[in-house]
Amino acid sequence: METIVTTAPGILADGSVWAFMGAGASIVLAGAGSVLGTYPAAAKGAGVIAENPSAFGKITPLVALPGSSVIYGFLISLFIFLKLGNGDMSLTVGAQLFFVGLTMGLAGLFTGWLQGKAAAAGVAAVGKNESAFTPAIVLAALLETAAIFALLVSILLLNTIA
Repeated sequence: METIVTTAPGILADGSVWAFMGAGASIVLAGAGSVLGTYPAAAKGAGVIAENPSAFGKITPLVALPGSSVIYGFLISLFIFLKLGNGDMSLTVGAQLFFVGLTMGLAGLFTGWLQGKAAAAGVAAVGKNESAFTPAIVLAALLETAAIFALLVSILLLNTIA
């Protein structure tokens, strides 16, 4: 009986495909985190502003905070694209770039999403007492540190990939 050994490299054997997926994971997941975070804060902000239009200036920064995740995801996507060069890339390098993109994407997803919950609570606090603005923004911004660390680790990892 003859043994047939096949190697079907297919599209997933191309390192540049993995790099593209990493760039996509970074921007899409981080973008989803920004949207999931911005929406509850914006919805809460609309209610507060309806009752107190003068609070708009204090509400807006809180609502905008979760939007930073997509910026970090975009930066890592851009850096991955810069690593692509002519598109000829080994599977190992492509997989490494994929996991760097996934790292930033997942960090952006969760930090943006949860930062939005903290920002929405801050919006509610400012709606009741405008002097709560500074503590509210500091508390929501604390979640930003995880996204910043993920960005820094992703950049450091990118610099180790040949």
